[in-house]
Amino acid sequence: MTTFLLTAFFDEFSAIGNDQRASRTAAGLVERTRSAGMALVIGSQTTDSLGESAIRLLQTAGTVISHRNPAPENICELAGTIDVWEDTHELNANGGRSATSGRLQQQFRVSPELVRALPLGECVLLTGGRWAHVAVSRPIGRKR
Repeated sequence: MTTFLLTAFFDEFSAIGNDQRASRTAAGLVERTRSAGMALVIGSQTTDSLGESAIRLLQTAGTVISHRNPAPENICELAGTIDVWEDTHELNANGGRSATSGRLQQQFRVSPELVRALPLGECVLLTGGRWAHVAVSRPIGRKR
């Protein structure tokens, strides 16, 4: 387990994500700071707001936490794919099955539909090709 001496937070990264130089610099920092005992936490509303280096930032990050996201495909790709058998059925005029076939399909390990529909207090956590669907309870005594 790595112990970090310093953690820096960049919240609302979209404020600088559209600046190409800032986006590239942030990606470079993520790539280099871990070996120096430093962790970077970058927060954004969507992957698009990470700027031109979005894919580089996502692929370099040790851990990605995603709450509900309308376009989560880049995030779901990080967990990889699995092989799923897909059946195809041909029906005759009476509605009966006349032929059946199938093929192996690639499917995201983390469903984009899951990430699109995450309710408040739930997220998907991805690290090292593994993932978990996580729910956090509200603090006791706290009202909405």
